[in-house]
Amino acid sequence: MKNYTQFIKKLQRPIDSDNHRHIMYPVSVNALSIIRGEAKAEQPAVWTLALTELHSCNTALWNLEESVRKKDIDDASIAAIKRKIDNSNLQRHRAVAELDRLLTEYFTSSIKTGAGTVLNSETMGQMLDRLSVLMLKHKNFSAKNDKDRLARIERHIEHISACFDNAIELINRGALPPGCDEIKDYGDAGS
Repeated sequence: MKNYTQFIKKLQRPIDSDNHRHIMYPVSVNALSIIRGEAKAEQPAVWTLALTELHSCNTALWNLEESVRKKDIDDASIAAIKRKIDNSNLQRHRAVAELDRLLTEYFTSSIKTGAGTVLNSETMGQMLDRLSVLMLKHKNFSAKNDKDRLARIERHIEHISACFDNAIELINRGALPPGCDEIKDYGDAGS
């Protein structure tokens, strides 16, 4: 996809920060590669699998939500699809929690006592979840050639990527990862 390739090159552009030249969002670009099925060998296998699972959940949800919006669908079918959406959402939230657990284990090997906590309104898994959904939107609006929405989505991806990579940088300096577990209730499906 041409738009996606150009966008990733933009995210990878070198920048000067405190006289150091580096890739703008290195960890996020790797995460986006995993989401797109282009995982690189340097990624931990367990993280790759968890993020791939999360993106599969989001793709399934996207498809279910698209099918329920059809105009010629009857109420019984809508109810059945909505139940599948709830089950898929439950799987998605479990995938985010698992990703949080794995990322915390992976990135906290350098935590020093008293180094503070990353201040963010979302956990690492929640940020990757948002990137996954944004990539689905990017694909959708690329197919529709909707340049206005693509530009807005790309700004959002850049913002979330910056937040994610900032959190990784702070964790690598010894801060604790952000923690704000989400509580969900899907009735009989579990929570």
